[in-house]
Amino acid sequence: MKRVVLAATACAIGLSMITAGAAGAAPRFEMATIVGTPVNNAGFFRVNVATGQVWQQWGGTTQFSPVVDNTPVPGGEYHITTLYWTDPSGKVSWNLYRFDAASGRAWMALGGGGAPLVWNELAPPK
Repeated sequence: MKRVVLAATACAIGLSMITAGAAGAAPRFEMATIVGTPVNNAGFFRVNVATGQVWQQWGGTTQFSPVVDNTPVPGGEYHITTLYWTDPSGKVSWNLYRFDAASGRAWMALGGGGAPLVWNELAPPK
């Protein structure tokens, strides 16, 4: 429990530092996280709000790696979010989404478990 509280506090502090740019200026980067457990590493994702490029970092690694775009995405106003849940054994399952607030387009990252994460665009609503 202490680990979760500490991670949540660190994330809240980090988010406020990332979004607290110059007065009135839009943030250049945003972040989303996935909780760590005794059996799964924590995940950290950052997005360049203008370009949509997303980078990931897991556990104790010290380097980011990109989430792959199969086709270039146009400039926009990109945001990311994660949904995750933990089963009784501590295994974490999760989804990562990217949304362009300028166009309404949305993507879900597929992969994980050793496979590279790749963005797949979601079909627009009809």
